[in-house]
Amino acid sequence: MIIPTKHQKLNENIIPIGAEIITSVRRKPKLVEDLFNEFKEAYKETHIDNFFLTLVFLWLIGAIKMEGDLITYK
Repeated sequence: MIIPTKHQKLNENIIPIGAEIITSVRRKPKLVEDLFNEFKEAYKETHIDNFFLTLVFLWLIGAIKMEGDLITYK
């Protein structure tokens, strides 16, 4: 679910995860692997699927651009 509820953990929601990803790639374009390693450190209790769902969401709304393995801020 995109909109958080009072019963959902924020580390499982794509909005805060997406904010972290955008903040990270805004500073410097990153490889998917490096970005995932940052994600693992920040969100230890969440599942890898949340990372990939967030990447797809950010790409669909036009916030990020993927060129090969490199992710950049649009």
